[in-house]
Amino acid sequence: MREPVSELRPRYDELSEASGLYVDPGAAALRTSPLQQFWREHLLAQSMIDNGLYNEGYFVTIAPTLNYHVQEAAEMYRMHLRDPVRRQGSVRQSHA
Repeated sequence: MREPVSELRPRYDELSEASGLYVDPGAAALRTSPLQQFWREHLLAQSMIDNGLYNEGYFVTIAPTLNYHVQEAAEMYRMHLRDPVRRQGSVRQSHA
């Protein structure tokens, strides 16, 4: 959750826009800590569905309740997601 900002390939911007997952696919916050790891992994999951490798998938974050770094990052990330994402074959988010 505290990795340094990495130089991202332009393909990430293309995937972010095409995924339909985000309120603002170009948001700078998605590209920096602590959200960049969630963003990249979620784009990977969605791109596997979009490319026909899988019919459906789940993007899941599992962390101990007392790991407040992950809990806060997950909540911040969730605020960037379109709610609800209701596209056929989309990765679903659980708020449980």
